[in-house]
Amino acid sequence: MKHKSWAVIGSCALIAVGFALYDFQSEKHEESQKAERAKLVPFNTDQINQIEILSSDVATAEKKGDPLLYNKIRLNRTVDGWKLEEPIQEMADVNTAGDFVEGIATETASDILMENEDIDWKVFGLDEPRGQVTVQNNLGEKIVLFISSKRNYQGEAFIRRDQEKKVFLASSNWFGRLEKKFFDFRDKRLLRRSMSGIQSLTFSKDGQKLQLNYQDSKWTAAGHDDWKLDQNKVRDVLGLFNNAVITEFVKESAPNAEDLKKYGLAKPLASYTLKFKDASDFTADVGVDKDKYYYVATSEPAHVVKVATADSSRFLNVKLDILRDRTQPFTLVKADVKKVEVQGSEGTTKLEFDGKVWTATQKAYPELNVSTELAATLIDRVAELKVAEFKEQIKDVPEPKVRTVRFLNDKNDLMLELHLGPVMKKKIEGRDRALMAAKTNLYPDVFTLDETSARGLNLESFLMPAVIPPGKEKR
Repeated sequence: MKHKSWAVIGSCALIAVGFALYDFQSEKHEESQKAERAKLVPFNTDQINQIEILSSDVATAEKKGDPLLYNKIRLNRTVDGWKLEEPIQEMADVNTAGDFVEGIATETASDILMENEDIDWKVFGLDEPRGQVTVQNNLGEKIVLFISSKRNYQGEAFIRRDQEKKVFLASSNWFGRLEKKFFDFRDKRLLRRSMSGIQSLTFSKDGQKLQLNYQDSKWTAAGHDDWKLDQNKVRDVLGLFNNAVITEFVKESAPNAEDLKKYGLAKPLASYTLKFKDASDFTADVGVDKDKYYYVATSEPAHVVKVATADSSRFLNVKLDILRDRTQPFTLVKADVKKVEVQGSEGTTKLEFDGKVWTATQKAYPELNVSTELAATLIDRVAELKVAEFKEQIKDVPEPKVRTVRFLNDKNDLMLELHLGPVMKKKIEGRDRALMAAKTNLYPDVFTLDETSARGLNLESFLMPAVIPPGKEKR
């Protein structure tokens, strides 16, 4: 009897769980269906292949017969991406078009305010809508969303879909979508083709020419094959052509002599030439007008555009020294360092790493206390050093023989040897700088480091104790 009671209880529990699970799944399904019904556009993002935006008071514009009273934009999806079809034909900005389509495809109505045959559309500003958005899918099916000329007290929009006898309440985002201009959808890159085919970049300014070549998967400087370039900085220069920097299209065709004079392009401040694998060239000239606005004339497409002042300075300040890899003399695989030697007039301190801790095998002073943390910090900071000035920028630099630090691997192979010299005071670009001469075995020439970076190595802690016992001073 007792077993039967437990069986009955167990069965009831299973039934209850089953009903609860069924209710949960049903509720989940109902919520999913409700969310789907609330979508204003019944197409998925990847199904949409055409968008048309018609803004302003369309009805009034048609009555007056003046098409200039409203703004019309049409975009089509192609195999190459979204393309503007009206009012001009060209490829659209991929991000702007993609975000717009994603937004209208996923946004839902927050409520259906009215649904009957006798709606007074004037109450909601839908008798003469502020604008409309037409969406078409791959099958050619279309829906039209009419956006109201009125808002509710929260600034939200009233929307009518096709000829449905419903008034939807939706976010104020729809007003922003109607305010889009065709400029917003235009491709604002100077270079409208793939960057992958670029073989060289030539920059000319003030009679000087700088050429960068792409070979063996890296950028190098013509005439300076032994110089390493910071590949990220070179990509930043190329990014000027592949990022959206255009603020206005001022001439939609090749400039004539009058245009060149007007936009300060008759004698450009700077010129670029990009050469591609297919032997084609892309050119860009940078100029400034009398009002200090900056312009760029490009060859493909042939037009003149305005760029922001902030971007113009980046176009003009391309220098080989800025592009150089300032970590070149300090290449160090930190994990392979097993021995460290620090040498100065005080003596030499040597340390070895057993896989866990650093131990001093020789000390410049017996009283030195060199910790594992101190050694690890030295390795980290040397690996982070950057050149302040290369040989081409410096004169009368003293020989760097004040301090020396060496890093060796477990086979006693020398990985990096750094020599440091005395501190020098120098004015660079109007600023007083404290520099220290330096040299490594990985780079043929003397260079300088910022004194702060060099002092940050804390080499004194490897050579002198905090307190030197009387009578043990070294001379």
